[in-house]
Amino acid sequence: MIRKTSNRLALLGATVACTLVGCAAPAPEVVAEPPAPAIPEPPPVAFPSRPADTISLPLGPATPKAGADGATAASRTEAAPPVQPPKATAVQPPASGSGTLALAPTGAGNLQTPAPKPDAAQALAPGAGPVQPAPTGAANPQTPPALTGTVQPLVSGSGSVLQLGDAVLAAANALFASADPVQLGAGRSAAGRLPLSVDPPVDGMTGFQTVATRTMQERLVKLVREQYPRYELKPFTTATLATHPLLLIGTVTPVDKDGKSQGARDALRICLALVDLQNGRVVSKGLARATSSGVDTTPTLFFADSPAWAPDAATQGYLKTCHEANPGDPINPTYSARLTAAALVHDAVIAYEAGDYEQAYQVFNRLRRAPGGDQLRAHNGLYLASQKLGRRDDATRAFAHVVDFGLAQKQLGIKFQFRPGSVAFVEDPQVSGEYPLWLTVVSQVAERRSDCIEVSGRTSRSGPEPLNEQLSLMRAQYIKQRIDAAGETIGNRTRAVSGRESLKGLGGDDALDRRVEFRVLDCKARPS
Repeated sequence: MIRKTSNRLALLGATVACTLVGCAAPAPEVVAEPPAPAIPEPPPVAFPSRPADTISLPLGPATPKAGADGATAASRTEAAPPVQPPKATAVQPPASGSGTLALAPTGAGNLQTPAPKPDAAQALAPGAGPVQPAPTGAANPQTPPALTGTVQPLVSGSGSVLQLGDAVLAAANALFASADPVQLGAGRSAAGRLPLSVDPPVDGMTGFQTVATRTMQERLVKLVREQYPRYELKPFTTATLATHPLLLIGTVTPVDKDGKSQGARDALRICLALVDLQNGRVVSKGLARATSSGVDTTPTLFFADSPAWAPDAATQGYLKTCHEANPGDPINPTYSARLTAAALVHDAVIAYEAGDYEQAYQVFNRLRRAPGGDQLRAHNGLYLASQKLGRRDDATRAFAHVVDFGLAQKQLGIKFQFRPGSVAFVEDPQVSGEYPLWLTVVSQVAERRSDCIEVSGRTSRSGPEPLNEQLSLMRAQYIKQRIDAAGETIGNRTRAVSGRESLKGLGGDDALDRRVEFRVLDCKARPS
């Protein structure tokens, strides 16, 4: 069943986590719950090892033990919101080199993103591979004309805290002011404009695009157009990448008062990097810090709809290029090797968020077969587009790739939406209608692996920690029982644990922090 994207964002409840560990004793018996609304059973998933199972379980959620006041632990932990969630934010990505941008005044807190017309997806040329640095040209590069515009000082992590818009401009001005002509590549002509493309900025912890990162991209494009005519903006496409332009990348990372991405994160670190695909090096960087007050860190539509999260080399390569490399350093090789795939992701996400699901399906399908295309965004995207088009067989296969990819990374989070204070799924079939399929696929993919799986529940970070831990354990036990029942031997290699680790949260109660997670370890290394 196709889930309405308008119901995904606020109700992308808990995600699922598995770790290969020593499998402990079976989870306690779960009390049967009242029958859920009728949900059509998904088609069986066929894998080489064994035929698919369907789910027909007399299992139900357990109920947390009531406290002295008569309320259950879970009910005191999470207040029950209405079943209908707010609509997910459908923010259209700005084209790097075209379109009119309507920006809030400098210093605005809650910035709104316009919805420009999406670009057409670019076809991947047969045999196209990773983008490699171009051969250098003239031996003695000429110094480019001086940059124009007012240059603001770089704001360090311990310096002034600005509004998001001001922080982006400060970091960008510092980046362009410090762009060393020596690092711009010998082949750059001083007489001509320098081609520049923007690889869309992302959240520095999740790798998601958010309303804040889209706003950041708009500010950067507007600044370059108005104050830096030395640079000629180009769209971020496979065709542009073939010309080896300069790339501008960036992140927005929640940090604490000491600039660390852990603990109480009440500020945002802005990181920008200018890289040159002609010589394969980082040209310059710009940093600033912004207040998080009033900043919308909601994931954009595609990332809000994506059913799973896992560590991904493609995303990590982007983040390391911005966070770890210094001017003059080589571009992270994982990032540069996957640039062609990144451009296809960009095209496919634009198509999906514009509602052109057939185009998104075609590009995601091409992406998955491209060099560097084995990445989570490709598998999530193919699943989502197949669901929107009603292609259940394709959706089932795509979700199997999602699970296989995550377990191969030894960490997979799946967004299950639970009723508040309960271990039962929400009753809205538009939200939970595909959960039986997800559970069956997880069981069958895990069945044909030799790993042990640790299932850990997650709740929101609000509420008393002991009560949340109890609820998270019970949710993990419920998921374990559903997975075990859908397989044959997987129950001998799974165990349920509680978990309060904040994965990559963007806020106090986002879907990633309310997940159930699968972690993987070698069974031989499990504790006895």
